[in-house]
Amino acid sequence: MAIPVVGDYTSNTATDSASLTLTKPAGVQVGDFLLILVGNDNDTSTNQWDDVTYKPEGFTLIAEAGDTASDSHIAAFYRIADGSEGETIDVPAESAMDYWGFYTRVSGVRPTNPIDGFKASPTVAATYIDLLGVGTDVDDCLAFYLQAFDGADGGGFIASDTGWSKTAEIEANPGSPVGASGSWGTKEMPTAGATGTVRIANVAVLKDGWCGFQFTIAPPAYYHGFSVQGVGELALCSVGNNPLRIRKGGTTYGLELVKITEDKASAVRIKVPVGIRAIRKFA
Repeated sequence: MAIPVVGDYTSNTATDSASLTLTKPAGVQVGDFLLILVGNDNDTSTNQWDDVTYKPEGFTLIAEAGDTASDSHIAAFYRIADGSEGETIDVPAESAMDYWGFYTRVSGVRPTNPIDGFKASPTVAATYIDLLGVGTDVDDCLAFYLQAFDGADGGGFIASDTGWSKTAEIEANPGSPVGASGSWGTKEMPTAGATGTVRIANVAVLKDGWCGFQFTIAPPAYYHGFSVQGVGELALCSVGNNPLRIRKGGTTYGLELVKITEDKASAVRIKVPVGIRAIRKFA
């Protein structure tokens, strides 16, 4: 298997708004994992997003977090791209607040039940937040953290634990004492196990409300069942966005193409627009 890869992403902010418009990232292909991450500075314990009304159309809620202690809320949603996605999408929220969000494309994700794990973390009013780790069930998962910080005095967020890296941060209504900010990042998990706690702090070491969580996404599964004489067994996988496919036993499978220098490359070569690739062998 191969660890999922974060591709292009877009972001946007709004002030005193109960809706946020996000632009679809570039390069989306059928089978890609589309991820929407949002946050606002609502100071109640009322969920700002759900899986029924306050959600982007066609997406599934992964989790929502936030309460009076954090004075902020976050949520994550996903869908598997099928080609029907519009160039923009509106994400409604329960209340009109300073509002931020990201729309991200990830490739190489298991198309069925892509969420491998999730772990909630306690909200805090402090100079940092520790986001509790989650255990992965399979090798080659990609772990995500998402966090929000109350107020526009945040920013300069740091993810300080081994293997974790911040991908992006954002601030809605910058310069205002009542703005909202947040960040997200990832950790590669080549071996199944615990992602570990990740501590998020801000450069200014300011004390305020925080909320956040971790979740993991899984790579496609690979299957036995396709042998080539003189070459060996090739790996079948979920169709995803693999252009090379085979039908076997009434099911359509994908044949993943990899670089010819990789250990998992078979002797079967295919010419594609970016050069020569090999069909992945089963291992």
